[in-house]
Amino acid sequence: MMRCQLLAGLLCFGTFGGGAAEWQWDWQSGIAVEDTRATTFFADVDNDAQWQSLLSLQLTTGAWRSTGSVQHNQAVNSSEQQSHATLSSLYWQQSLNAQADWELTLGKLQLDWGVGYGYRPLNIFSDYQRHPVGIQVEQGAQVAMLTRFTSDGTWQWLTSRSHHSSLDTSQTQQGLGLRRYWLTDANEWQALVYWDQQRHWLAGASLVTVIGESLELHGSMLYQQQYTRLKLTDLTPGATTVAIQRQTQQHSWQTLLGFTWASSHGVQLIGEYWYDSRSWSKADWQRAQQQAQFWQQPWQSSSTQRNAGLYAIGYSHTNILQHTVLLHLAANSRFWRQFTTALSPLTISIDCLYGPSDGSVVLTPRVQYQLLDGRSSLTLSLSWRYYGGQPSAAFANLGQQSVTWFGLSGRF
Repeated sequence: MMRCQLLAGLLCFGTFGGGAAEWQWDWQSGIAVEDTRATTFFADVDNDAQWQSLLSLQLTTGAWRSTGSVQHNQAVNSSEQQSHATLSSLYWQQSLNAQADWELTLGKLQLDWGVGYGYRPLNIFSDYQRHPVGIQVEQGAQVAMLTRFTSDGTWQWLTSRSHHSSLDTSQTQQGLGLRRYWLTDANEWQALVYWDQQRHWLAGASLVTVIGESLELHGSMLYQQQYTRLKLTDLTPGATTVAIQRQTQQHSWQTLLGFTWASSHGVQLIGEYWYDSRSWSKADWQRAQQQAQFWQQPWQSSSTQRNAGLYAIGYSHTNILQHTVLLHLAANSRFWRQFTTALSPLTISIDCLYGPSDGSVVLTPRVQYQLLDGRSSLTLSLSWRYYGGQPSAAFANLGQQSVTWFGLSGRF
C-alpha cells in the first residue's frame, strides 16, 4: 500500500504541480546470490539468494523535479521479504532574474561534487557504495542553495541537512558551505569549504585535465577537522569485553589521483589510487585479528567467543583500507562491432581493487547486453564480485566471499 501511495502521489504532483509534466520510469529485477564463508570475524552461515526488484519514477513539472522508488526483496529459500518506498529527491529549482545567472534550489536532491570512478572524496553528503553488485537506492540531502553563473563557471552558497556516517547511520549533519567551480583551457577546477556540527570544518579541491584526445587526469583531496574513529586498545588480563573504543579524533585527509584513457575503438582504462587516514591501517587490522582469535580460544565460554564477531565493525568504515589501488578495463559496443554486428550491444568490464598494504583483492567482472535501445531500453546484465587476497588481508576475512547478480533493467 505504501509503495502505491508514493508513486500515485508523484503522479498527482506531476498533474497539479504546474507546467507540462515529463516523467520517466526505470525498473530493475534480478537475483543476487551471496557465497559466504567462515573467517576470523564471521561464523559460517548458509549461502543466501534473494530476488530484488525496483521501480522508480523521475518526474519533472515546471520548476519541480522529483525521484521516487519502490523496492521489494524476496528470499529464495524462505518466506522472508522486505518492501519499502523511498523519495530520493523532491526539489524546486528556478532562475531568479532575466539573465538567468542567479538560480535558487530548495528541497531534497542528490548532490555529488566528487571526481573519480572508485572513490570520490568531495562527495561530502553521502557515502553510498560505488558500483554495487545488485540494487542500491540512494537518498538525497535536504538543501537550500543559491547559484551564481559566471563566464568561466559557478559560485554556490548552500545550507544542508544530510546523513553521512557509515559508522553511525542515525547521525545527521547540518551545515553550510561555499563551492567554486571554474574552467581554464582544458582544466576543470573546484574548491569548497563546508562546516557542520559533526565533522566541523571540511575543505577540499579537485582538478580534472584533458591531455590530447584520449587521456584525462583527475585528482582531489579533502581535509576533515573532526571524525569518529574505532580505536583498538590492548586487552587486559581476564578481559570479558572487546577492546574497541569509539573516539572523536581531529584532522583527517582523503586524497585521490587517477587517469582515464579511452581509445577510438571503444576500449577504456581507468587507474586510481586513494588514501583515507580515517580507515584502519594494516597494523589495526592485524591487531583486530589477533584479538578476535583470542576470543575464539577453546577455553573461552560460548558467550565470550561471540566477542570475535564484534571486530567486524571495522568493515563499517567508508574505506576498509587506508591505501587502495583500482584498475578498471572496459570494452563497449564500438569495440565488439569490429568483429560482428551481433556483438554490438555488448559491453564487458572488469574492476580490480588491490590493497597494497595487506594484499587484499576485490574482482568485479560485468557483462551487459542491450536487448532494446531507443525511446525504451532493455538491458540484460551479469555481475560477479569476489573478495579475497592474502590469508590475513582484510577483504579475505570478510564473511561474504562473493556475490553474483543476474538481472534485467529497463527504461520507458
